[in-house]
Amino acid sequence: MDQIDIAVHDTVHKSEIKCKEIAALLGMSKQVLINKANSQNDFNKLTLREAVAIQKITGSTAIHEAVAMELGINSLVLKEPEKPVSLVEALLTVVSECGDVSRATREAMEDGRLTEREKADMQREVAEAIDSLMAMRLAIKEHK
Repeated sequence: MDQIDIAVHDTVHKSEIKCKEIAALLGMSKQVLINKANSQNDFNKLTLREAVAIQKITGSTAIHEAVAMELGINSLVLKEPEKPVSLVEALLTVVSECGDVSRATREAMEDGRLTEREKADMQREVAEAIDSLMAMRLAIKEHK
C-alpha cells in the first residue's frame, strides 16, 4: 500500500462521516465505495472526481496531499484557526506539534524499518506542525 492508497482508505474509513453516508452522497452503494477504497482491488478505483467529492464531503485533504507528495509538489492547505489565539498559545502549540513529529519519527524508526503506514503517520504529524506554524503566523499578524 502506498501513500495514496493509505490516504484513500483512511479518508473513507476513518472519517467522522460513516462510509455508508459518504457512499450515499456519492450516489453509490457502500460496498462499491469500500471496493474502490481497497488497495488490493485492481479493478475498481476512485475516479478523480470521486476523490475530490469524497474530500469535500469529509473535509479531509489527505488524498490531495498524498498526490502532491507523489508528484513532488509542495501543497499547503490553508486553514484558518477556529478562534484567534494569543502569541504564547500559538507558540506552545507549535512546540507541541513539533514534539509530535519527533515522537512519531522516533517510534517509526525503533525497529530500523519504515513502513508505508509509519510514513503516513509521520506525514500527518508534519502537516499538523505546518498548520500550527501557519496559525502562529496569523497570531503574529493579528497581535496588537
